Amino acid sequence: MPAPFSLSVRKCLFAGILAGILFLALYLRFYGIDARPMHCDEAVQAYRVGEMLAGKTFVYDPQDFHGPTLYYFSFWLCKVLGITSFSEMTETLVRIVPAIVGVLGCALIPLSFFGRKTGPVLITGTLLAISKIACFYSGYFIQEIILVVFAWCAAGIWFFRKKTIANAVLTGICAGIAVASKETWTLMFTAFALGGAALFLLRKHFNEAEASAEHSEKRLAAATLSAVAVAALFYSSFGQNPGGLTDFFVAFKNYFFAGTAAESPHAKPFFYYVKLLGGNERFLLFVAFIFAVPFLLRVFFPTAKERKFGCAFNEKDFSLPLFTFASGLLILVFYSVIPYKTPWCALGIVPGIALIPAAVLNSRVLKTVYQNGLIRAIVSMLLFWLLSLLPSSGTFPKLAYEHTYKSILEIVPAIQKSKADFIREGGKAEDFFIALVSPEYWPLPWYLRRERFGVWENLSQVPARAAVSIAEIEAWAEADAAETATKKSRTIFCAGLRPGIIIEARENFLKN
Repeated sequence: MPAPFSLSVRKCLFAGILAGILFLALYLRFYGIDARPMHCDEAVQAYRVGEMLAGKTFVYDPQDFHGPTLYYFSFWLCKVLGITSFSEMTETLVRIVPAIVGVLGCALIPLSFFGRKTGPVLITGTLLAISKIACFYSGYFIQEIILVVFAWCAAGIWFFRKKTIANAVLTGICAGIAVASKETWTLMFTAFALGGAALFLLRKHFNEAEASAEHSEKRLAAATLSAVAVAALFYSSFGQNPGGLTDFFVAFKNYFFAGTAAESPHAKPFFYYVKLLGGNERFLLFVAFIFAVPFLLRVFFPTAKERKFGCAFNEKDFSLPLFTFASGLLILVFYSVIPYKTPWCALGIVPGIALIPAAVLNSRVLKTVYQNGLIRAIVSMLLFWLLSLLPSSGTFPKLAYEHTYKSILEIVPAIQKSKADFIREGGKAEDFFIALVSPEYWPLPWYLRRERFGVWENLSQVPARAAVSIAEIEAWAEADAAETATKKSRTIFCAGLRPGIIIEARENFLKN
């Protein structure tokens, strides 16, 4: 039998594995990060960071359901990099923060649940790194990845790391960042609380409930105070907007009515997230399934020896699988029950799937799984069935949800050419002005960030000084029919903005 590795070798091996996971995650999340057009939501978030760079204090909007963390992290990054205005920002720059959080999550989440156990960290970290949903939405300038990474880290540290005050404070910091990221933290934390309740019942079954409750009051107080302090700092804009603390509570009422509105354009059927995961995370689901099914069969079909002499396992063999099963499933159910659905919410379920194989392998339950002939037969049939389904295709919801068409990238050279024509005909560069018409103009402000622009409700209100007007094609047709649009104009750009919206840009400075 070969001698075990020395402590220093094991540390180097563990560090190498972590580095490999981070490198893989970094490559998959940053490759082509600037190639995709900016989504409407991304452009809105970037515009708010631009306002902060211009000196405007961030004021939390309880109608918006997006917390301040993404804005402040990006604002601080801009300050470090010397970016001083909205016009200097780029697609890569704004997507750096969520991408880096997504990369770190591939290490932080498994470390939170398994500590320095090499095998479980390797499995979970790798599955998170290659997750299609995690890769895609880590490159989105939205709050979801920050919420998911810090919420799952808080759960892992609280339930599975040493019960110390220091870890309680760390739990609170992670929870506070999650709370300050997005209102859906309420659903995730409820799922974790119920998962924790299942752990309590499990420990009570093994007569370990009292030991696990030791110093729980002090730890809970430390975690709560830390979470409240962190969230309050962000929502109050670090003391510059105290009213944000009140608006934090107002947001829950707004979120409830928005989330339960079945007539919302974002309303989706109950199995929307199931189909989304089934269509995009087949490998993760396959790996989780081939570990979860034998584990469950092993629990419900014990060996003859165990039936005779009793279960040979303890609470630690079941706690991690139970928590990951329960929490991941509950998050899926909570998100599915709410009619209002967006595909990036599926990101919150992915860590639960990625944790399952490592949680099962970390248990002793599978070590004797093949002693039971019935389990061997069932597992073999399931594996054959799953492998036959793996390459199959079907109609599933896409990750690119209501996305901006790539043709929008052509508006920048069209505007630049129009500006050059405007200057050539005697206009001044500082007088070149663009009018955006109708409420459906995002993400145009992002692509026009280096030009002067304003927003109006209809074409008849556009001032004469506007060199270019941009409106939906239907608005132009109505204005042309009513003869309220500028008569002497020509089209310089016409393309789809996003599904169902076609825009047209016209020059208004033609000579007689």
